[in-house]
Amino acid sequence: MQEAGRWVAAGSVDGSVYMLELCDGLSQMQQNEKQGVSHMLDREREKNLEARAKELRARELRARELRAKGQAKEEGAEAAVPWEERRKEVEAEFWRLTGLTGPEGVTGEGIEPSEKSSETAEQ
Repeated sequence: MQEAGRWVAAGSVDGSVYMLELCDGLSQMQQNEKQGVSHMLDREREKNLEARAKELRARELRARELRAKGQAKEEGAEAAVPWEERRKEVEAEFWRLTGLTGPEGVTGEGIEPSEKSSETAEQ
């Protein structure tokens, strides 16, 4: 993107490059636009965090119920894995499947998420 924000270059898979000229409404910031967009993104982030927290509470409650009944099945054992550990497993699996290198050189090579989940569940 040009520094003044009026021209945009976009490329396609076949190697074609396209130059696009933006109209004034898209290239010039309107009054309070930055603040408005920032507030909108903050609200969306809060909604997503609240939904995720609600989902985790529901999983925890379900796992507790299953343990109390003595019926901790595969689903219950998986729900007992802390979110941070599960996130790391999913991220490592993503980098392994895509064959790309993630942040800090993480490739996910040698990490088997299913083995890691079962080890965590047994502890």
